[in-house]
Amino acid sequence: MFEARPKVLAVDDNLDDLETLTAFLVHWGYDPTPVANPVRARGKFLQDESLKIIVMNYELSEAEGITNGMALAVRLMALRSGTQAIMLTKGEFRSLMPVAERAGIRKVLLKTNRHWLREELIAAEIAVEISGI
Repeated sequence: MFEARPKVLAVDDNLDDLETLTAFLVHWGYDPTPVANPVRARGKFLQDESLKIIVMNYELSEAEGITNGMALAVRLMALRSGTQAIMLTKGEFRSLMPVAERAGIRKVLLKTNRHWLREELIAAEIAVEISGI
């Protein structure tokens, strides 16, 4: 029998981009939990133990000292072992990749590159499954 894909915490303070990301996640069979700011993202993550994959915009409005998505993702990953995070950006991503890698972020992708996002979600899903063994 077909097993449902995992829940994904989707974070973007641009509501149009969040709506688009959520639609793609649903289309690909994931169960998205969309949130529009870092404070709510942290709250949703803490409330739901099944959230182990995060797809987050790098460029977030500042809230409670969190000035970018990478800082929030690192904080959330520290709270739950095995969590996988993928950062999305509209800007230059190559310079972010080494920093993200050192921080434990799975990948930094351009928002427009949906094909690679789907591939990274599948890889993140496998990594979460392996970490739970």
